[in-house]
Amino acid sequence: CRTRHAFLGEYYAKFVPTEPTQCPCGARTQTRDHIIQSCEIYDDYREILRDVSDELDMGEILGSEEGIEALANFIEKSGAFKKTGQPAADVAEPRLEEGHMEGGNDADWEEEDGRIAEEASDDED
Repeated sequence: CRTRHAFLGEYYAKFVPTEPTQCPCGARTQTRDHIIQSCEIYDDYREILRDVSDELDMGEILGSEEGIEALANFIEKSGAFKKTGQPAADVAEPRLEEGHMEGGNDADWEEEDGRIAEEASDDED
């Protein structure tokens, strides 16, 4: 975001002319400042940035640790600056079902003296 290298019409105009430069909200050119300060698509998330800068001043946002943290939070929650422009879908962490480990069962992986049981039993042979 600081370098303006992102999925933005402003970037595409210079480096990827085959991509559209218009913002999905209808603004003629999608820019970093437009997304942060006025794009209606991100209105619901802009309060995150206003906690740091009431006027959404780019110097305040990009020039302080608190501003960078707020911007990172804004990007994560809103999906701004991503190719899709949408927040990432919540994905559940994969879980290993009990008793269904490849190559053995759960007992094979219990620790004994800081080593897995399988290694410990090999030493005993």
